[in-house]
Amino acid sequence: MKNLLLLFILCFALNLSAQNHHQRFSELDIQHYKFELSLPEKNNQISGTANIYFQVKKPIETFYLDLFQHNNKGMTVKSTVMDAEKVIFSQKNNQLHIQSKIKLQPKKLYKLTVTYEGT
Repeated sequence: MKNLLLLFILCFALNLSAQNHHQRFSELDIQHYKFELSLPEKNNQISGTANIYFQVKKPIETFYLDLFQHNNKGMTVKSTVMDAEKVIFSQKNNQLHIQSKIKLQPKKLYKLTVTYEGT
């Protein structure tokens, strides 16, 4: 179980910080991450939430974060909520694409909550 937790932290946390640098530096300013995990003893299933607090550097409606999956292993996103409203997302090619309902504006702090599970 400890190895599984370590794998999760490495896959999720490192990939979040390893975004396309051009986009990350020109569009997003990540302020803080908060992770909540459930690691049952009886199986290798992980579930949890990631709260990501960020600002945008210019008005945008879409952005992405890296989220590792390999051979159907890794984290599968179940829902995304930004500032208490569900937002459209897609997960492919090790990326989580987020489509906001509004144009995000600079200097405002946003909170994105990602609910996920995986092995």
